Amino acid sequence: PAHGWSSHSSLLAVAGLLLGYALAYAWLLRRRWRHYQRYRGYDRSPHR
Repeated sequence: PAHGWSSHSSLLAVAGLLLGYALAYAWLLRRRWRHYQRYRGYDRSPHR
């Protein structure tokens, strides 16, 4: 049982690490997307 528990805990740790990475990546991507959208808005504003 101890071996199975250790493997289960390691699996949970890996899953948590991956989840953390995914959340950080999504946060950075969202920030960049908002920045890009703001730039596009400025660019699309009529300035002839």
